[in-house]
Amino acid sequence: MLAQFSPDEKWVAYASNESGCYEVYIRSFPDGGGQRLVSVNGGGQPRWSDEGGELFYVVESTLMAVPVSTRPTLTIGKPQRLFSLGDLGSAGSRYTHDITPDGKQFVMAEAVVPDDASDEPESDGEPQTSIRIVENWYAEFRDRKQD
Repeated sequence: MLAQFSPDEKWVAYASNESGCYEVYIRSFPDGGGQRLVSVNGGGQPRWSDEGGELFYVVESTLMAVPVSTRPTLTIGKPQRLFSLGDLGSAGSRYTHDITPDGKQFVMAEAVVPDDASDEPESDGEPQTSIRIVENWYAEFRDRKQD
């Protein structure tokens, strides 16, 4: 279970496979009540925006955003596709990500495991991590229709 507290520390977003596949949920904290499903068709690595009005998560190789309001009650909007992480990386990649406090910039760490470590003498079969910085991504995707 990967989890992150909301900025006001009254909610926790987490990934769980209790349904048979990983999904993102939100629960109140500290009582743990009111579990609500956030993701649709899977998800993991939830991250809150600094203001708490948006939750980001990854499903397969796609970064998603969901509007969230925690006051006066928990309201979860419809998940929207931001962009495919696969467009930034390679086949066989694993990603972790984080978001700046304003929710406008993302950093992704990509771990790539070579298919055949013997072809890569420096790799020793260990994942190689690279960081790519993508600027102005929002302008490119702002006017796209959602799937």
